[in-house]
Amino acid sequence: MSKFTRILMFVPGVFLTTWGLSRLADGNDAMKQLVAGAIWLCVAFFVGRITSRVLKSFGELDRELAERNNRQQELLATGMPASARILQVRQTGVVIGRTELEVRLTLQVEHARLGSYQAETETIVPMVALPRIQPEQTVEVRVDANDPRQVAIVV
Repeated sequence: MSKFTRILMFVPGVFLTTWGLSRLADGNDAMKQLVAGAIWLCVAFFVGRITSRVLKSFGELDRELAERNNRQQELLATGMPASARILQVRQTGVVIGRTELEVRLTLQVEHARLGSYQAETETIVPMVALPRIQPEQTVEVRVDANDPRQVAIVV
């Protein structure tokens, strides 16, 4: 919705509310109903705007997680095998359906051809696998041949 459209929707509600409040002192019941209706119109408008923004942000988060998961799955299928020691595990705050958790991992990757280097990745981990995804644990990973900093953990 454009800014112009929002203003067009908002201005009549404000006008009716202020005009009606000025007439409210007259004690006219029809005027009171008009003012109450205008106020509820403004409230409904703002609640609708807030709800649409919240739903939009959830949709964007869902798309972002799906894209990241697709990239991880592709890397797991096509990446070069390596091992990595987990240096740090941080929660991102994203929980998926009470069974999965997104975490950010700092890894020390060990690859026969590429050597040893640090990499960071965000991945979705099943809750039952969390005990294996702890600092100082060694895990199997897949490394992108074109960009070795892109790493997917094999859970």
